[in-house]
Amino acid sequence: MTDNRRIGVASKEYERPFCPSPLGKIVQDRLDQAVRRWPIPFEEATLFEVVLRRFDNPDAVRTFERGKFESIRIGEMAVGRGTYEPGWIWSAHVGRLLGKERCVVADVGIVISGRATIAMDDGRVIEIQAGDILYNTNGHDSWVVGQEPYVSLHLMGASHNGSIV
Repeated sequence: MTDNRRIGVASKEYERPFCPSPLGKIVQDRLDQAVRRWPIPFEEATLFEVVLRRFDNPDAVRTFERGKFESIRIGEMAVGRGTYEPGWIWSAHVGRLLGKERCVVADVGIVISGRATIAMDDGRVIEIQAGDILYNTNGHDSWVVGQEPYVSLHLMGASHNGSIV
Protein backbone atom coordinates (compact mmCIF):
# COMPACT_ATOMS: atom_id res chain seq x y z
CA MET A 1 0.00 0.00 0.00
CA THR A 2 1.45 3.36 -0.95
CA ASP A 3 1.23 6.40 1.27
CA ASN A 4 -0.25 8.68 -1.40
CA ARG A 5 -2.77 6.90 -3.57
CA ARG A 6 -4.69 8.80 -6.19
CA ILE A 7 -7.87 7.19 -7.40
CA GLY A 8 -9.69 8.32 -10.54
CA VAL A 9 -13.23 7.58 -11.65
CA ALA A 10 -14.38 4.21 -10.33
CA SER A 11 -17.02 3.56 -12.97
CA LYS A 12 -18.00 5.17 -16.25
CA GLU A 13 -21.67 4.56 -15.49
CA TYR A 14 -23.29 7.51 -13.82
CA GLU A 15 -26.74 9.01 -13.63
CA ARG A 16 -26.93 12.76 -14.22
CA PRO A 17 -28.07 14.34 -10.93
CA PHE A 18 -30.67 17.11 -10.83
CA CYS A 19 -28.90 20.29 -9.69
CA PRO A 20 -30.97 23.47 -10.32
CA SER A 21 -28.43 25.93 -8.84
CA PRO A 22 -25.77 27.68 -11.02
CA LEU A 23 -23.04 25.84 -9.11
CA GLY A 24 -24.90 22.56 -9.67
CA LYS A 25 -24.96 23.29 -13.42
CA ILE A 26 -21.17 23.75 -13.42
CA VAL A 27 -20.74 20.42 -11.63
CA GLN A 28 -23.18 18.72 -14.03
CA ASP A 29 -21.31 20.12 -17.04
CA ARG A 30 -17.95 18.90 -15.66
CA LEU A 31 -19.41 15.43 -15.01
CA ASP A 32 -20.90 15.32 -18.51
CA GLN A 33 -17.54 16.28 -20.04
CA ALA A 34 -15.77 13.63 -17.98
CA VAL A 35 -18.22 10.90 -18.98
CA ARG A 36 -18.09 11.86 -22.66
CA ARG A 37 -14.28 11.60 -22.60
CA TRP A 38 -14.23 8.18 -20.91
CA PRO A 39 -11.84 6.60 -20.21
CA ILE A 40 -10.25 9.57 -18.47
CA PRO A 41 -6.45 9.53 -18.48
CA PHE A 42 -5.15 9.26 -14.91
CA GLU A 43 -3.45 12.70 -15.12
CA GLU A 44 -6.75 14.40 -15.99
CA ALA A 45 -8.91 12.83 -13.26
CA THR A 46 -8.67 15.84 -10.94
CA LEU A 47 -12.45 16.28 -10.58
CA PHE A 48 -12.66 12.77 -9.12
CA GLU A 49 -9.34 12.73 -7.29
CA VAL A 50 -8.98 11.08 -3.90
CA VAL A 51 -5.74 11.26 -1.92
CA LEU A 52 -5.23 8.81 0.94
CA ARG A 53 -2.62 9.40 3.64
CA ARG A 54 -1.71 7.59 6.84
CA PHE A 55 0.25 8.61 9.91
CA ASP A 56 2.49 5.56 9.28
CA ASN A 57 4.58 7.92 7.13
CA PRO A 58 4.05 11.51 8.37
CA ASP A 59 5.57 14.55 6.68
CA ALA A 60 6.90 15.88 9.99
CA VAL A 61 7.37 14.51 13.51
CA ARG A 62 8.23 16.63 16.52
CA THR A 63 9.18 14.68 19.62
CA PHE A 64 9.50 16.09 23.11
CA GLU A 65 9.46 14.74 26.62
CA ARG A 66 6.40 12.49 27.12
CA GLY A 67 4.95 13.12 23.67
CA LYS A 68 5.11 13.66 19.96
CA PHE A 69 3.23 15.55 17.29
CA GLU A 70 3.01 14.15 13.76
CA SER A 71 1.66 16.08 10.80
CA ILE A 72 0.72 15.25 7.25
CA ARG A 73 -0.26 17.47 4.34
CA ILE A 74 -3.30 16.33 2.43
CA GLY A 75 -4.58 18.49 -0.37
CA GLU A 76 -4.31 22.07 0.85
CA MET A 77 -4.65 21.10 4.51
CA ALA A 78 -2.43 19.92 7.34
CA VAL A 79 -3.71 17.30 9.78
CA GLY A 80 -1.86 16.53 12.98
CA ARG A 81 -1.88 13.73 15.52
CA GLY A 82 -0.73 14.42 19.05
CA THR A 83 0.23 11.51 21.30
CA TYR A 84 0.94 12.36 24.93
CA GLU A 85 1.92 10.08 27.80
CA PRO A 86 0.52 10.26 31.35
CA GLY A 87 2.15 13.16 33.18
CA TRP A 88 2.51 15.30 30.04
CA ILE A 89 1.84 19.01 30.59
CA TRP A 90 2.00 21.48 27.68
CA SER A 91 3.64 24.28 29.70
CA ALA A 92 6.31 21.95 31.13
CA HIS A 93 7.07 19.73 28.14
CA VAL A 94 6.47 22.00 25.14
CA GLY A 95 6.11 25.55 26.42
CA ARG A 96 9.41 25.38 28.32
CA LEU A 97 11.20 24.56 25.03
CA LEU A 98 9.51 27.53 23.35
CA GLY A 99 9.91 29.95 26.23
CA LYS A 100 6.12 30.22 26.61
CA GLU A 101 3.81 29.54 29.53
CA ARG A 102 0.64 29.16 27.43
CA CYS A 103 -0.14 27.58 24.06
CA VAL A 104 -0.78 30.28 21.45
CA VAL A 105 -2.36 28.02 18.84
CA ALA A 106 -6.13 27.79 18.31
CA ASP A 107 -7.24 24.23 17.52
CA VAL A 108 -10.09 22.18 16.17
CA GLY A 109 -9.50 18.65 17.36
CA ILE A 110 -10.97 15.22 17.88
CA VAL A 111 -10.00 13.20 20.95
CA ILE A 112 -9.23 9.63 19.88
CA SER A 113 -8.29 8.13 23.25
CA GLY A 114 -7.52 9.12 26.80
CA ARG A 115 -8.44 12.25 28.75
CA ALA A 116 -6.91 15.69 29.12
CA THR A 117 -7.68 18.99 30.80
CA ILE A 118 -7.58 22.39 29.11
CA ALA A 119 -7.10 25.45 31.34
CA MET A 120 -8.10 28.61 29.46
CA ASP A 121 -6.66 32.06 30.19
CA ASP A 122 -10.11 33.25 31.29
CA GLY A 123 -10.08 30.76 34.19
CA ARG A 124 -12.25 28.02 32.70
CA VAL A 125 -10.98 24.45 33.13
CA ILE A 126 -12.46 21.82 30.82
CA GLU A 127 -11.86 18.08 30.82
CA ILE A 128 -12.01 16.38 27.43
CA GLN A 129 -12.17 12.66 26.64
CA ALA A 130 -12.32 10.16 23.77
CA GLY A 131 -15.08 11.07 21.33
CA ASP A 132 -15.07 14.80 22.07
CA ILE A 133 -14.71 17.27 19.21
CA LEU A 134 -13.34 20.56 20.39
CA TYR A 135 -12.43 24.08 19.42
CA ASN A 136 -10.20 25.99 21.77
CA THR A 137 -8.70 29.41 21.27
CA ASN A 138 -5.13 30.41 21.87
CA GLY A 139 -4.13 31.16 25.44
CA HIS A 140 -4.39 27.86 27.28
CA ASP A 141 -2.43 25.13 29.01
CA SER A 142 -3.29 21.43 28.89
CA TRP A 143 -2.27 18.17 30.50
CA VAL A 144 -3.03 14.46 30.37
CA VAL A 145 -5.43 13.13 33.01
CA GLY A 146 -5.10 9.57 34.34
CA GLN A 147 -2.79 6.73 33.39
CA GLU A 148 -3.84 6.24 29.76
CA PRO A 149 -2.03 8.00 26.89
CA TYR A 150 -3.98 10.84 25.28
CA VAL A 151 -4.26 10.87 21.47
CA SER A 152 -5.97 13.58 19.42
CA LEU A 153 -6.29 14.63 15.80
CA HIS A 154 -5.86 18.32 15.00
CA LEU A 155 -7.75 19.69 12.00
CA MET A 156 -6.97 23.38 12.41
CA GLY A 157 -3.67 24.61 13.71
CA ALA A 158 -2.00 21.35 12.70
CA SER A 159 0.50 23.03 10.39
CA HIS A 160 1.39 25.52 13.14
CA ASN A 161 1.64 22.83 15.82
CA GLY A 162 3.96 20.80 13.65
CA SER A 163 6.28 23.75 13.20
CA ILE A 164 6.51 24.87 16.83
CA VAL A 165 6.51 21.61 18.75
